[in-house]
Amino acid sequence: MKSITCAMFSALFACICAGDALATDADNHYLILGPGAYSCQRIIGDLARDAKDKNAASEILYSFWLAGNLTGYNRATKGTYSILGDESFTDAFTWTVQYCHDHPNAIFSSAADALVAKLRPQRYAAMPRTQDKEINDEDDDDKDEDGK
Repeated sequence: MKSITCAMFSALFACICAGDALATDADNHYLILGPGAYSCQRIIGDLARDAKDKNAASEILYSFWLAGNLTGYNRATKGTYSILGDESFTDAFTWTVQYCHDHPNAIFSSAADALVAKLRPQRYAAMPRTQDKEINDEDDDDKDEDGK
């Protein structure tokens, strides 16, 4: 339970901090907090250890951090509704883990940056109409027969 609480806190913190995700200092540097600063080698080791122990704590922590990072990107980047586009979050996380396998000396934040660069051409610039319709349909379900 402590690991899940830590994961949720890290994801929330990543969302809050990611509001200025594109802001940097004069030398183009910024502080990376939480699992984003971990080496890919550490990420891969944690995930492998947890897979043997049938424990998903590391996967939860790292996927929550990535979700917060991507949400922050969506929020902070003009012309972006969803960086994922048609990609599922599960596939995006799997791609990021594979990036870490291929670049063990990189940090997890760099893997997330590489994912964003890969996904950017297929991002949704605006909310898809189907989602807008689904949201409006749900609102209609709350109305009575008179439309109230």
